[in-house]
Amino acid sequence: MTIRIDVVGDARVSQALRAVVDVIARPRAIMASIGDELVSSTRQRIDSSISPDGRPFAPVVRGGKPLRDTGAHIYGALHSVATDNAVVVGVPYAWARVHQFGATIRAKNVPYLRFMIRGKGWVTKREITIPARPWLGVSASDGTAIVGIVRRAMQQAIA
Repeated sequence: MTIRIDVVGDARVSQALRAVVDVIARPRAIMASIGDELVSSTRQRIDSSISPDGRPFAPVVRGGKPLRDTGAHIYGALHSVATDNAVVVGVPYAWARVHQFGATIRAKNVPYLRFMIRGKGWVTKREITIPARPWLGVSASDGTAIVGIVRRAMQQAIA
């Protein structure tokens, strides 16, 4: 991508425009800031048991706080990777999609699944359904924060 802007007679304006073009041409720092913000807001939503669209998470049958007590690996592994073209937020676990989208888990190699429910002891089931608890996504407040990050980067470029 090539961007060229020439302003004749005003070095200050030319310098400011070149600075903005430099930020646009190499946006990895902005993408990294956006990734950091999304990781932070996702952890806050997990702490509050709220999805990006504001809906509360379904309670956990066996007890505990969804994705915090019962999915601590997700919370701890949440990270972002930024490039000049994108930022990716997530975890390195394929099974994390079960929490995002929900799933029905059936016993395969044994007749029953067996797990502990707080206050009830051990439970035996042929299958269990884990409800979707969307934890990844961009909320309305995330969108506002992203615009703020980009705006501040542009302001710093011309300061």
